[in-house]
Amino acid sequence: MSKLRFKYGCDACVKYVSHLDFVRMMTRSIRRAGLPLSYSQGFNPHPVMTVAVPLSVGMSSEGELMDISFDEEFEDLDALKEQMNAALPQGFYVIEIKDPAKSHLDGLKYIDKGEYRVCAVCKNAAAGFEADFLAMDRIMMEKKTKSGIKDTDIRPMIDQLSVLEQNGNQITFFMRLAAGAVNLKPQLVVDALSRYAEGFCGEYLSSHRIALLSGEKNCF
Repeated sequence: MSKLRFKYGCDACVKYVSHLDFVRMMTRSIRRAGLPLSYSQGFNPHPVMTVAVPLSVGMSSEGELMDISFDEEFEDLDALKEQMNAALPQGFYVIEIKDPAKSHLDGLKYIDKGEYRVCAVCKNAAAGFEADFLAMDRIMMEKKTKSGIKDTDIRPMIDQLSVLEQNGNQITFFMRLAAGAVNLKPQLVVDALSRYAEGFCGEYLSSHRIALLSGEKNCF
């Protein structure tokens, strides 16, 4: 058995595919490619695949990571990438494949941040509103947790926030946010900006995940 790490992307045309549907699609695509996917043992075998941080519905990406186990070894990972891309439906694509053992990669469980390109619309945004927002000690928002919706201080979950471009009423942000065991959605950050940032009263439009990262480990 061999475990390989896939970096892949999802275009905007498939951003409404759910996580479960994505896993089913990937399983079918691996079969279509004729690859020996490994299955768990037991009464109800399932494919041995691990997605790092499932992508939220409505979000596109170019930086997703997942581990897939196969029943044989692969020497030419570039050829495997082409084989997978030929089998995937439009909108999904493999960017690169690595062998975690040979590349000395750490586990996906260590991922704790995601980088995003986020679009919002705002009329007459004041210069420097994002800096004033980040200077706040606490940013309280209602956030969905495992135990329900709770008032949560999201400020520690925002690592970076900056304006990349402002074109008329549309603003494009760069955000580096908590992702993994603790997860912060870009839409909630835009909502918080509208509530707390003086000079910004906008609405969320879309998000594109650029990368998944670990602050201390090498995950890709």
